[in-house]
Amino acid sequence: MNRVAKMLSQVNQTEIEQKQKLLEQHRRNLGYLEQQAVQYGLEVPLAMHNALVAEQDAIVSLEQELAMLGTSPRLQPKWQALVIDTDSHWQQIILNNISQLGGKGIVQPTMPKPEQEAIDASSIAIVGVPGHPPEDRLTRQWIEDVVKLGCRLPLVLLADGKNRDTAIALRRTIGQRPEDITAVTIFKENFDPNWFSRVVHEILIH
Repeated sequence: MNRVAKMLSQVNQTEIEQKQKLLEQHRRNLGYLEQQAVQYGLEVPLAMHNALVAEQDAIVSLEQELAMLGTSPRLQPKWQALVIDTDSHWQQIILNNISQLGGKGIVQPTMPKPEQEAIDASSIAIVGVPGHPPEDRLTRQWIEDVVKLGCRLPLVLLADGKNRDTAIALRRTIGQRPEDITAVTIFKENFDPNWFSRVVHEILIH
């Protein structure tokens, strides 16, 4: 390597280190703001909402700049989520949101067996509610499987207008069980990445 190339390499490395430090600061800022925003539920003050968006934009910008410099901006995932939904469109939406929150999503097209290592390695399960009616035999079995999974992992249920009754039946079954099962329902029609982030963050810190 000649002298000029060596100097350019040193300059690039310094720039990369500076951007990495700045990126980590923005990630810490975002984590703090998300933790503060949880207490407001859906009524997040406008100033806090704008601050959250500004931190998210800064993170995306720095990640793109680091990628252009040939450096991966992503940290190793700090947590893992099971994503159980047959809808590939929603699989991708959830995987993208999990990645932005520093996690890794493991897609399971069907309910995992109790002995599968993916359950023990995960911090949360995100489960799509099927469209079958609650009285359907397959739906009743699905509800039992989800309840068993909920005894081991906190649940985020993805529902829509077509399967609202099934989601209600599942929540009713969970309420009748003696186990302390955490289950939050999010409706796809009203999906908000910021709300999803707050729900997941609240689950992970408990």
